Order: sequence, then C-alpha cells, then structure tokens
Amino acid sequence: MSDYKHLFPIFENHKSIIYLDSASTTQKPSCVFDAEKDYYSTCCASYGRGSYDWANKTTKIIDRARENVAQFLGCHSDEVTFTSGATMSLNLVALLWGEANLKDGDEVLYCPQDHDSLNLPWFLLQEKLAARGVRFDLKPYRLTSSGLIDACSILQQVTPRVRLINLTHVHNVAGVVNHIRDLCAHLPETLRINLDCSQSVSSIYLKEAANEADFVSFSGHKMYAANGIGVLSVKRDVQPELTKLFSGGGQFHRSDGGGGLSAFVECGTLNTGGIVSLEAALGFITTIGVQKIYEHKKSISELFMKRVKSMPAIQLLFPESLASRSVCDPIAFNVQGYSSTEIGDYLASVGIFVRHGNHCSGGRDAESSRSNDSVRISFGLYNTESDVENLLEALEALPNKEEELTYHFGT
Repeated sequence: MSDYKHLFPIFENHKSIIYLDSASTTQKPSCVFDAEKDYYSTCCASYGRGSYDWANKTTKIIDRARENVAQFLGCHSDEVTFTSGATMSLNLVALLWGEANLKDGDEVLYCPQDHDSLNLPWFLLQEKLAARGVRFDLKPYRLTSSGLIDACSILQQVTPRVRLINLTHVHNVAGVVNHIRDLCAHLPETLRINLDCSQSVSSIYLKEAANEADFVSFSGHKMYAANGIGVLSVKRDVQPELTKLFSGGGQFHRSDGGGGLSAFVECGTLNTGGIVSLEAALGFITTIGVQKIYEHKKSISELFMKRVKSMPAIQLLFPESLASRSVCDPIAFNVQGYSSTEIGDYLASVGIFVRHGNHCSGGRDAESSRSNDSVRISFGLYNTESDVENLLEALEALPNKEEELTYHFGT
C-alpha cells in the first residue's frame, strides 16, 4: 500500500495523531497550501475588475478553475457557481428554485436520515412560504437496512404533485453509494433531483450521478481543499426556473458576459484563495487518480470490516452494508455498554480522532437522530492499515466502565 501521509504537512507536525474523521473534513496536501500562497504572493486582485496584470491573472485563474470543475462533473462551465460550501449550495437550491416554483399542494421527498444540510433548508422554506399562504408538503422516505436509498419507498410516493427529490450520493453515516442513475431511470423527467455529493467527491467519479441530477452540491474541504469553498451546479435547462437572490458589484461586468449560473449567486469579491485551493485539490485528486484513491480507502475499510467480525462488542450501525457496500467509508458503529461520546473521548485521549454523535442527521426527526448516534470513522488518502490496527488495539484495550462489568473485545 502506498503511503501518502508525507504529502500532508499536518502529520509532520503531529506524528503520533491518527486522524479518522475525513468525512467531516479532510487534511490538506502541500500543493494546496502552495497554490494559495502563490496566488496571494504573486497576483492577488479582484475577479473581473481592472485591466492590469494582476486582475487579468486573477480572472483567468477563476475562469480556469470553473472550467476544471465543470470537466470534473461532466457539465458546462456556465452550470457551475462557487459557494462557501455544500451547506450554502444546498440552501441555495431551496432559495433559488424552491421559493420560485413550489405552489400549494406540491410535495418534496426527503430522507429524514440524511444530513441536515440537505433537509433543513426545505423545512425553513416551508415555514417561509406558509407565512405567505403557500403550503407544500415534505414527504419522508427511508433507507434500507443496508443504508441504501429505499427506491420502492420513493417510487410509491411519486405523483404529479412531487416536484423535487432530495438524494444523497454517499450517505454520511451508512457509507454506501447510491446508484442515482438506476433510480432516476424510473422517475419522470420533469421531476427535479437535488443531489448531495459531499461524501463522494473525493474518491468516486461523479459524472454519471451528476448527469442525472438537476442540482449538484459539494464542499471543497471534504476533498483536500481549503475550508469555506464549495460548488453548486445547476443544469442549463433548469436555470430559467431560478430566481435572483443576490445582487451587487460585478454582476453586470463579468468576464463570462454575465450569463450562466454564476449570475444568480456570485457578486462582490469572490473567495479567490478558496477557489485556487479547490482547483489545486482537483489537480491533486486527478493526478493520483480517483480510482486509486477509492482503492486505497477501500483496502483500509475492508481490513476494519474483516477484523470487527471477531469483535462482538462492536455493533455496526448498518450491518447489512457489509454485503452491499460499494464504497469504502464512512463506517459507523457503537460499542456495547458505552455511549458514542465515551468512546470518542477515550479514543481522543490516546491520539485517535473520530467523530461521535448523530453526525448532523435527523435534526427534525427524533427517531432518525437517535438511530444515527454512533462512533464514525472515515478515511483519507493519508491513512494506512496501521492506523486501523492501532484503532482496533485501542478498542480492545478499552477500560471497563465499571468494575463489575467486563467487556471482551475479540476472541
């Protein structure tokens, strides 16, 4: 197995730390830092403003980054806009499209077990429109026992009243990849698909899934780019359905002629440093190879899955995902007799960083929030099989919670 950890400066500064929380945010390779530093130290200026050298270079940098993102997604550059992250992108779908198009009696399908950033904007919009006398319904669908989207649950609810479906490409707790193309083949073409690709963007080819969706969102910080930068992609034929949300400097003097999706979102000074980091991260991923990153993470994931079979105290949140798992992580589990917080705190005390809690899922649904409560591990390119071995050793050495209780890890 290749060792990529040396490409990430943070591990030079923290050699003993094992970071297993990449589904929350990835660490950054040197090339991302170098790209941002180079921009700020050589040609920092505003996009689309000024004819001097630095301004022209900045404009070319952002236009090139937009083209590279479009190529990565398999779409047109005028279908791409930069945001502060997936949360903003997903909120924008509700504000740009939902507010302008949803009418009395319309319906939106969503999964209560999905990330709150995908779902909560629609509850907020529901309250906002209800105050104006417009009432649409949010209809839930569930995941299967393996963590996949329950396609039957969706198809049974699709009627002419359903205007949009929220979907997740890779679930942030179950860690399985949903086959968006197969599902969309059974849906009306007029039904809008809102796809969250936050967990898949760093290690799965997005073009096939993105081609099926009308709206695609992801964050840069989950794919080795800086925090505070993200992408929203909206198909050309859907853009006439959008309403203007922002206005300000630059919207009428753009290098792209003011058209396309960016005209609905980008105004004022853009987060150019973040955009530079995003382009550098894309280059990093494509240079190593998406498939190679996937295989690297999959190998580590399979080692964990193999070992926990002999550790009865560890209970996987989606045990049937072992059979259906077609992506490598995240992996969520609990340890019998301990809360997820206790396990998370214990592991942190021995230098292993994991996520614990409900993972920002099920915020409006108490049952979903409780069912998602767990310890979650997720891998990056910098992780190795020895990281998993150290994690398993730490779990095997977990102190007894009370003297009279004994927990046996392993056989």
